[in-house]
Amino acid sequence: MKPFQSLIFLLLVTIFVTLISYLLAFQDINFFNIYKIKPINFADIIKQDTTKTVDISSIIENNKESLKENLKKESVKDTVSIIIKTDSSKIKLKSTALKIENLKSKIYNLEFPNNNKSQLYNFFKNLIYSKKTIHVLHIGDSQLEGDRITSFIRNKFQKKFGGSGVGLIPAKRLVKAFSLNQKSSDNWRRYSVANTHNNVIFSRSSIMGGFCRYTKFYNDTLKDTTVYSATINIEASSSSYYLDRNYKQIKIFYGNNFKPFFIELYDNDKLLDFSTAMSGKSLKIYKYKFKKTPKKLIIKFTGKDSPDVYGISLEGTSGVVFDNIAIRGSSGTFFTRLNQSVTKQILKELNTKMLILEFGGNAVPYIKDKKGAASYGRWFYSQLINLKSKINGLPIIVIGPADMSTKENSKFVTYPNLKYVREEMRKQCFKAGCIYWDMYKAMGGENSMPQWVNADPQLAISDYTHFTSKGAKIIANMFYNSLIYEYNEYLKTIKKQNKLKKIS
Repeated sequence: MKPFQSLIFLLLVTIFVTLISYLLAFQDINFFNIYKIKPINFADIIKQDTTKTVDISSIIENNKESLKENLKKESVKDTVSIIIKTDSSKIKLKSTALKIENLKSKIYNLEFPNNNKSQLYNFFKNLIYSKKTIHVLHIGDSQLEGDRITSFIRNKFQKKFGGSGVGLIPAKRLVKAFSLNQKSSDNWRRYSVANTHNNVIFSRSSIMGGFCRYTKFYNDTLKDTTVYSATINIEASSSSYYLDRNYKQIKIFYGNNFKPFFIELYDNDKLLDFSTAMSGKSLKIYKYKFKKTPKKLIIKFTGKDSPDVYGISLEGTSGVVFDNIAIRGSSGTFFTRLNQSVTKQILKELNTKMLILEFGGNAVPYIKDKKGAASYGRWFYSQLINLKSKINGLPIIVIGPADMSTKENSKFVTYPNLKYVREEMRKQCFKAGCIYWDMYKAMGGENSMPQWVNADPQLAISDYTHFTSKGAKIIANMFYNSLIYEYNEYLKTIKKQNKLKKIS
């Protein structure tokens, strides 16, 4: 074929493809539902790109130190503003580790309903004065899986205020955690409230959004006389923070076992404890204090009927623990359907002083308009009210969804209705008297997720939804700075009040 003929042929093909694309209104062409062709949209090629771009270089620069966190042995407390009670009338302040002026430039502030910050004061007091371990439950969706985000915040707080251990873990994990190596025997089964309509699972679930068992439900094993055993092996992880690896006690929360069973604790082959757990439906708690942290903790359950294991807490005997509770696929609208009595008892036993809820991401792709976002917001409000009723004065911080991208033609852009979900969550959060932290704005706002995905090092994975471990550290550092900034503001308030008392 001559060059001139080739040119004519190409022009005819181009005209033909353009005509077909126009007639099909740029719809995908499917061949037998197997192969798909997306026609060329020439209008997209010709028109000027108006997609908003975001510069996140300052965010990375301001939080780059978080990527260098030392995983080796660290002091339990570093310099920090701490109120030391010398007697009933005197308060002394130590110098701050990070000047508030410097901190302001590195944070996206927490937002308070009616600018009332006092609901955090009791939490701050407990950080300083409590002689018992206090817990902060960080509950969210798959953005938290593997102890991402939580582990960084936990380490920063434990270094400053004391404490050790990772807190609550499930008997069986879905994914490997950074903070510890956990291997559960194959007969463990995890029941989750996410993506289920089974009322039995909801009615038997607690604050971790599910439970684990190593036998079938009792009604299915009435005639079964088999004695079953199940194990959980726990060792330190090379990627964990030093304080994660050192815990002083274990608490196992369980119930709904209709036959007795045995709990054995081992450090490798050495038996540490042997205990008989009696049958019963109500919540029961097994506790044991270690002389030293086991190198390899083995928890062995033996019995004809498994209990519902709600959670296992590995913690110190004082200080603070941030518990990582990741519920994959959840939009955070399950709390009202949990076993309310068991949930309240576990929160009380843990000495829970604050909740951090991180949801919204799983709702965004399915919400199509403002009406849908408003409906989700009302559901979320009811969950906040339910949780606040469990402990009087319990502060709740809601972390809104991150930027999430959907593909439009050849570009990744923010989901069009994400803004409505954020607005409704913030609105309902304030209505319920809770605190809000806007992760979307903190990471750069509209169309910032592609910049996190394309950053070097990569800060978010190619699903344009989830952070990498490095990205999670940056987000965690920004949130931590926001919270510790309010702590420093609290110290200033206390200092001012103390001066006024002296004057009066």
